[in-house]
Amino acid sequence: METVVCYKDRDNSFLITLTKNGVTLSPTEMSAITKFEIKHKGIFYNSIDNPSGFVRDNTNGTVQIKPYELGFDVSIDRVEFIVYDSGDFIHGLLWSVFVLKVSGEASLS
Repeated sequence: METVVCYKDRDNSFLITLTKNGVTLSPTEMSAITKFEIKHKGIFYNSIDNPSGFVRDNTNGTVQIKPYELGFDVSIDRVEFIVYDSGDFIHGLLWSVFVLKVSGEASLS
């Protein structure tokens, strides 16, 4: 399982490329997505209630996640990334699972 590291109260983010069968989603497929959601420490954060925390790029099939905009505390937790669309996945599709480590400070080791 992939681990993503971010730092609390810093302007750092990570990028998720959405692929289907190994191919990046097309702009049309990305446009059909109605909401992105992350489940972190049992709490759901979504792109409708927290639009600054999720920045989509339909052209490149990516979404930039900004934990500092969502107010995540220092922790290590398994995160679920869920995608909703207007067609097949109106109730959400678990797109990926990863470990998010939010650290209090960067180390130079």
